Amino acid sequence: MKKKERWVIWVPCKGYVRRYLLMNFNKPDEQWPEIVNLKPDKVLLQSFYNHLKRNYTPSVHSSRNYPVTVPIEYTRTAFNRYGWELSDRDLLEFNNELEARVKGIFHSYVVSMRVIGLSVPDIITRFRRMTGITEDDWQDDAMRKFIQRHVPKGLNQPFEQITKNLEKNLCARLSECGHLTKQGFYNYIER
Repeated sequence: MKKKERWVIWVPCKGYVRRYLLMNFNKPDEQWPEIVNLKPDKVLLQSFYNHLKRNYTPSVHSSRNYPVTVPIEYTRTAFNRYGWELSDRDLLEFNNELEARVKGIFHSYVVSMRVIGLSVPDIITRFRRMTGITEDDWQDDAMRKFIQRHVPKGLNQPFEQITKNLEKNLCARLSECGHLTKQGFYNYIER
C-alpha cells in the first residue's frame, strides 16, 4: 500500500493556540505524531486557505511574537489554488482568529465556573486540566489579567439569585403542606 503524501505549512503561534489545534485537529500517523488537519472545521479550513499566498517572503520578526510552531496540513489542490506561505499580516490575522477561539472557550469556562462559586486559581487549574494548556503555553498572570479585563465581577450573583428562588419555592411548598407557618415562610425567605 502506497503511503499518503502529506503537505504541511509550519505556522508560528502561541503555545495555547498550538495546544488547542492539537487537541481538536491532530491527525497523527507514523511520520507525523503531531499534525493539524483542519478539515473537520470547514470555516477554519477556508480561513486558513484564504490567508495563504504565493511567492511571499515573510519577514524574520513576524514570527518573534509566536514562540512555537505547528504543522498544518493542506492539499496539493490548495497549494496550487491558494499558495504556500503566510504573509506577516495573514499570519497575524490567522493567529488572532485562533486566539479569539481559545479565549472565547476560556471566557465561557470562567463564567460557568464563577456561577458555581469557584475561585480564580481553581478555575485556572481546572481549565488547564481540561484543555492540556500548561503554564508554558499561557501564563497564570496572563490568564488572571484576561479574567479581570473581560469577565464581569459579581458573577456569583446570578447563582445567588437562583439559589434564593429555589429556597423561596421550597419554602412555599413547605408552607402549602403545613410544615411552615406564614410567619415561618416569611422569616425563612428574608434571610
